[in-house]
Amino acid sequence: MSELDAIKARAAVVAGKPDNREPTEKEFDALIDGAVHDVPRLVAVVEAVLGQHEPDVFGDCDTCGSSYCGDFFPVEYPCPTVAAIHQALGEE
Repeated sequence: MSELDAIKARAAVVAGKPDNREPTEKEFDALIDGAVHDVPRLVAVVEAVLGQHEPDVFGDCDTCGSSYCGDFFPVEYPCPTVAAIHQALGEE
């Protein structure tokens, strides 16, 4: 099981819990583990990817220019990777 699969499994334990019920010990442990360990790790992952896709002096994404375009034309920022992250975060 990958680390991302483990994080998703812990998140699934607490997802969809009825609001009027106290969490079980397993749900509470998953909440604490997610808050203490998973959230900072996921934030670090997103920041690392965004850091690799910063625009150059021309406003293009050099990283995606090499991976998304076979003709080596620069990809305008925000590149597809950055746009996908912002969309998943509900920012676009």
